[in-house]
Amino acid sequence: MIRWPCALLILLPFLGNGSRSEFAPANLSLPFRNPKGSEWKKESALRESIKRIKHWNSLSFGDNITALYGINQFSHLSAKEFKAIYLQSRSSKVPRYVPQVALQGTDSPLPPKFDWRDKNVVTEVKNQRQCGACWAFSVVSGIESAYAIKRNTLEELSVQQVIDCSYNNYGCNGGSTISALSWLNETHVKLVRDSKYPFQAHAGLCHYFRRSDFGISVTDYVAYDLR
Repeated sequence: MIRWPCALLILLPFLGNGSRSEFAPANLSLPFRNPKGSEWKKESALRESIKRIKHWNSLSFGDNITALYGINQFSHLSAKEFKAIYLQSRSSKVPRYVPQVALQGTDSPLPPKFDWRDKNVVTEVKNQRQCGACWAFSVVSGIESAYAIKRNTLEELSVQQVIDCSYNNYGCNGGSTISALSWLNETHVKLVRDSKYPFQAHAGLCHYFRRSDFGISVTDYVAYDLR
């Protein structure tokens, strides 16, 4: 068994007095007043999280400001607990990438900085809770951005639709981005808006919609293995 290497981005609110290199413990109220047993473990994990937060925030200065870190709902979990709760295991038999594809180079100079969020083509970060469907979130986010770049309209699409309906995947127990893209490409299923098919954090029965309903479909795709 292997763990699928899903990219997990957690945006943390910065706790401090405004300085990027300082952390202000006075602003933090520890909820574990009389730590015993599991409560002691939570406080211990929280204090370790604070140490990491101080370290990573100390590295942000000048032009090297890529993120600001702080306490969130995961801070009381140890790394082992976080992996057990939020990361899933799946068989390595699930396909990951298509055969090697030649990348086309360009002679155009690249800008020193480019952020698609500044172009309003990236939706907000989602909370997948304890559902191991990072594969579905990744696919849907990519389609949202590709559509926004082409149509200049940012739509929030249904992750739950991919979880429930795509084949050769395991719902909230893991899956493959390639399998999901292949399903979309072969069936021409239209992804509806998230508001019409909202995220439930568990797999359910596949819902079908009229072809006349709004939706975004995939006509082709390429998956690069850039490792």
